[in-house]
Amino acid sequence: MRIFLMIALLFLVSCGDEGKVTISDADATQSDTDISDEDVQSEDRDVAEQDGDVVAGDSDMVHSDADSSVSDEDVQSEDRDVESGDADADVDAAEVPDEELIDCSIRPVSPTERLYPVVGEIFYQQIGLSGFSMGESALFVGPEGKVILIDAGNDSHDKVIASVIDDTVSHMNASGFPTKSTKEIDYAIITHMHADHSDGLQDLLEKLTITGKIIHRGFVDITNAAEDATVSQLCDTIQSNPGHEFALCEGPTRTGCSDWSSGFPSTGCNGLNAGDVSVDGDSGYTYIPLAGGSKVQIVAANGYIAGKSYEATNDPILTEDSNGENARSVAGVVEHGNFRLFFAGDLTGGGSSTDPVEQFYAGNIVFVSDAGSHGVDVLHAGHHGRDTSTSSLWLGALLRADGPSRNMVMGISAAHINSPHQETLTNTLANNRLAEGRIWTTTVSTGGATDPLLINANGGSILIRTAEQGKIYHIQAISDNGTIVETRSYYSAKGCEPSGH
Repeated sequence: MRIFLMIALLFLVSCGDEGKVTISDADATQSDTDISDEDVQSEDRDVAEQDGDVVAGDSDMVHSDADSSVSDEDVQSEDRDVESGDADADVDAAEVPDEELIDCSIRPVSPTERLYPVVGEIFYQQIGLSGFSMGESALFVGPEGKVILIDAGNDSHDKVIASVIDDTVSHMNASGFPTKSTKEIDYAIITHMHADHSDGLQDLLEKLTITGKIIHRGFVDITNAAEDATVSQLCDTIQSNPGHEFALCEGPTRTGCSDWSSGFPSTGCNGLNAGDVSVDGDSGYTYIPLAGGSKVQIVAANGYIAGKSYEATNDPILTEDSNGENARSVAGVVEHGNFRLFFAGDLTGGGSSTDPVEQFYAGNIVFVSDAGSHGVDVLHAGHHGRDTSTSSLWLGALLRADGPSRNMVMGISAAHINSPHQETLTNTLANNRLAEGRIWTTTVSTGGATDPLLINANGGSILIRTAEQGKIYHIQAISDNGTIVETRSYYSAKGCEPSGH
């Protein structure tokens, strides 16, 4: 009997162990299933909440698919970024994990003083160009002090731009940046060959030195849409600064800077895949490196983006109308932590019978930058706020109406008559896409449209500076005498909860 009881007891214990294993396995299976279902449902909700614009919807679906693949491990997040065209692993590391997403319905406190560069953050100034001469220029400072000029205004603006650079670098030298000459810039980006964007570079570089590259599309596809005198002047300027040219597109070899009759048709834009512009022979998406993995990435030029050509799948770009040169503008995105700012010169979007290159780029940005999946915080309005640019599909891709606040910046001079156009303001403000954001302009020219949400610097400048490594950014309008018109602050959209406003 004792032996029988012992055998029975051992049998019960053995069954209990097996039951535990069975129950444990079932629990694990059920838990995994629940998590997977919740993730899928969350992704479905995210897709359903996206902006109704067609291009934005396409980009969101790419983003949604990527999100579903990164819910398990951070390593997969890095893989997703590489697949979507992000060539900089440092930027991946700066992404905010889901548990740290911010409720952006409450805006950060704004500074009361005038904005200047600070170490570790980026600074952008849309320069107010005085006088009755068309021109546009912006100054950009990286977190470690790199000074980058985006366009150089007309040949009457070099003194104003040089003065802004002197003032900015003087404050940098007094604020902990490595000491820098006030007569020096590191890079210049010329978006296209029109006098109001490029003619000022020649006189400016007679006053300053440049240590890095002059980035432009290259002397290719020169048509009547660009003036020969402007092209020749830029060519002479670059030849006067040997070793500093960085051409994004290639074509027939030129001799001299005077005869453009052949047009020099481009054979491609391999310069968009040259990696770090400071390193010869590098590869990957082209960018200017900044400290901490931040960068200025050049994403498109001359109708080329992500290895695709606008003219290969659409009509040829205009050759007689000046907007044909605008359509070839260089486009780029500034990245610092979660902060994104997009610029594209005078890129056209189809309004007033222009080439709809914006739409072509909008459908392909997702392949070269995360701006295509998240949108941007600040969008530079093309062509001085005129209706030839800033199309609805372009806005849907970059200024998404998905909750977080976003802003637009315009570079307008007094000579840009009728800028900004009402259609541009209406499209930008539609669907509450800016949320608590605003449209900021250096000035409103004669005949230009106005709106309560348009902040006018009255001939002054628009300043932008990030904080907390791009988690926050401040925007400020200052008049031409330096008086602060308005300052507003925001959380960068990439770090906001989907329901944030």
